Amino acid sequence: MEGRRFELIDLPRDSSRPGGRRFGTLVHAVLVGAATVSADDPRLTTRLVRGDNPWRVVLDPYGRLARTRRVFTDGEAPTLVVRAADAPD
Repeated sequence: MEGRRFELIDLPRDSSRPGGRRFGTLVHAVLVGAATVSADDPRLTTRLVRGDNPWRVVLDPYGRLARTRRVFTDGEAPTLVVRAADAPD
């Protein structure tokens, strides 16, 4: 991704409100950790505002998240799971 600009933005906990969802239409991807998915089961979509859903990138280094979580099952947006090479399938 040479020549591309990346910026990390920390969303507040209330990012599930419409303003936070609108933000999702302005970015290409949303990065969350396994703890967030485990605790909140978020959708990480723009469901209440118009616009494309961002990619959902989930950091799950140990492969512990249940594949029944919404980010894996709802089909609303592409989801990339990042795991350690030796994590179980």
